[in-house]
Amino acid sequence: MKKIILSLVALAMVVTFGACDRWTAQTGNATFSATITKIEDGNLQVTPDPGTEEAKASDSISVSTPETVKYLDADGNAVDRSQLSAGQRVSIVYDGRVAESFPVQIRGAEIRVLSDAVQATSTQVLIHFKKDAKNYYYDKDQKILMLIYSSLTPQVQVQGREEVASAINDQLNALNENFSGKLEKYLDQARDEFEWREAAKQSLGDWSFSHERMISVTRGDSQVISFVYDDSDYTGGAHGYTERSGVSFDLNSGKRLTLSDLTTDVDALQKFSINYIQKLSQSKEYSQGTIFQPGYEKSIHNLIADPWWYFSDRGLVFVANPYELASYAAGRIEFTIPYEDLKGVIDEKWIPGQETSSQDAQMEIAFADGRQVLDTITIDEGGQSYVLTAKGTLRNVRLSEVAYNETDGTFTETATLWFASMMSPNQSVNVISIIPEGAPTLQISYTAADGSVVKERISQSGKDGSLMLVSPEKQ
Repeated sequence: MKKIILSLVALAMVVTFGACDRWTAQTGNATFSATITKIEDGNLQVTPDPGTEEAKASDSISVSTPETVKYLDADGNAVDRSQLSAGQRVSIVYDGRVAESFPVQIRGAEIRVLSDAVQATSTQVLIHFKKDAKNYYYDKDQKILMLIYSSLTPQVQVQGREEVASAINDQLNALNENFSGKLEKYLDQARDEFEWREAAKQSLGDWSFSHERMISVTRGDSQVISFVYDDSDYTGGAHGYTERSGVSFDLNSGKRLTLSDLTTDVDALQKFSINYIQKLSQSKEYSQGTIFQPGYEKSIHNLIADPWWYFSDRGLVFVANPYELASYAAGRIEFTIPYEDLKGVIDEKWIPGQETSSQDAQMEIAFADGRQVLDTITIDEGGQSYVLTAKGTLRNVRLSEVAYNETDGTFTETATLWFASMMSPNQSVNVISIIPEGAPTLQISYTAADGSVVKERISQSGKDGSLMLVSPEKQ
């Protein structure tokens, strides 16, 4: 062991002077504990635990994992490599060979997932979305559509935190009641308009009022759940009006977050964000595709306020709705400040940790077979019953309604139906739905280990009736 550690220390010195990829053989195996920081191209990037001899030699070690490596759980039972993920603590046995490179390289012989791995400490968040939709007609025969109404209401479950979930749901329900409470006002306006048009002998069937809300999850982890609310209304004229706002909650307290909750110095956050957004707006990404209004810089400070922000997987996002910085034609404009640039600006607890999907993890589909499931989502009473099973740890799992666009052959997400912040290996969710013969209407998506989003549509073979996840996409 001493010879191995001396070799590691010497290796660190050699690396400083530029040596690389030269293997030094030693006798005997060595064991140390560490935290996985990254999984890439078959290798584990780990940080040795403080106090270990390996930590004295290097704060970052690359562990190659040949086919002979054994993967075990804390009790010594064999597990699949796909169950490894960034953020886990592991015990690593290596063969005593080290490579003169940066980072230090070793060859693993045994990887044991410790009991306090990320799967055991992550807080699992499940969200159901209740959809309320109705068409209102002007005539008794229901031929003249007068108003389209639709809304979503999220209902949150937080593992081991029932009181927190209840507090969050009370606030989400209040937001929905405020939105649905405006329906009568729009119905009155629509009736008045249609009565006037009928009296004036104008056309009644070529347009209708609308009052609609879409909600999506933009971040869900052990610390924060963040939603985006997209409201759209049409009451006549050249176009309707759309507005995006953000709603974020602290998963430890259930409190709805304000900008003041993100930092002890909100003035500094506001100044930093204004300067950052001004620089972004002048970059090629924005300046080449957006025609900002003259003097728009003076209006940027209006964006740094509640509720015009939300958390995404990438950073803190500020929203400029139509007309705020540019014309209606420019649409909604968003500015993302990456988490890495927010260090020291917002409290560290709001910056997400290393919670990622395990390498090569994927979703599988099969007919329901009586297995225990994490949750059940009933979309169509009397529909087919099937299970979606995580093969490996999956993050940000979403079940969504999608619509097929025949013009370009693409699918558009029209509603989020269910969300899980994570699914552990072999966890299943039961879905009951109709699976159409034509274009799929449901999609399952998740964030892969490399940060890309995998999207797969739920379909059924016309030949043998087997279930399939088709057209995988990464974005």
